[in-house]
Amino acid sequence: IRERPDRETQARYKLIVEANDQGKDPHPLTATATVHITVEDENDNYPQFSVKRYVVQVKENVAVDTEIIRVEATDKDEGNNAKVHYSIISGNIKG
Repeated sequence: IRERPDRETQARYKLIVEANDQGKDPHPLTATATVHITVEDENDNYPQFSVKRYVVQVKENVAVDTEIIRVEATDKDEGNNAKVHYSIISGNIKG
């Protein structure tokens, strides 16, 4: 390997390997094998929000449990590494 594989760039490789016995009489004998390589995912990508900044206005008499905005983020990784979990880490402490 000449450079580090990256699943997001290329997830699979196919190699054909040849072996020969260096024989001379009547000629070298050879065999080939196909090697399929799958690059496993590494958690090397950050989640990305679909919008950089969300702005919303809410009427003061909005009903409790009303959805006022939906945020979305995706991750280029695969499987569990691509699952995105959300947390509110700061804001109005009164809810």
